[in-house]
Amino acid sequence: MRKLSNIGMRLALGFLICFLAGTASGQPTAEEATQLLEAKQYDAAIASFTALIDGGAADIKPLYFNRGLAYYYTQQYDSATADFERSMITDGPCAHCNDVQYMTALILEEKGNLEGSLLLLKQIQNDVPDYKDVDKRIKKHEASVFISKYWYYMIAMALLTFIVIALLSSVLSSKRG
Repeated sequence: MRKLSNIGMRLALGFLICFLAGTASGQPTAEEATQLLEAKQYDAAIASFTALIDGGAADIKPLYFNRGLAYYYTQQYDSATADFERSMITDGPCAHCNDVQYMTALILEEKGNLEGSLLLLKQIQNDVPDYKDVDKRIKKHEASVFISKYWYYMIAMALLTFIVIALLSSVLSSKRG
């Protein structure tokens, strides 16, 4: 009987040590990492999501997307884009494909690629017509893309208008005089 209790005590002690070592290892949970993201502690959130991804977390699907958000808010656009792409690959039925496309469109906008951003926004609009502020962004991008493509025509038209007004003014003033 006495040996059985020693074995039981050793098992209990071993379990307790393993449990304490696991909780003291500093491994964050997905909830803690998400709370850091929501609290706008982006660098800490990036570190937490990275630890979870590297540690082989069971549900890796949202981790890449959330770390991509943290990268986006710290203006690390290349890392954000890479994580959003990984999110699309690991996210089986693509639970948040529109979110990934939207964030990628915002990154393209930040990088000055308004045409690429516009294409993604129009794709989102086709899939989900009332998604966030897509309509407003599309209108803004269409105007900006139009201006960037045809600025020289606009300048030529303005100069032509100025010349016509000057000529008309000259003609009208000479008839009075």
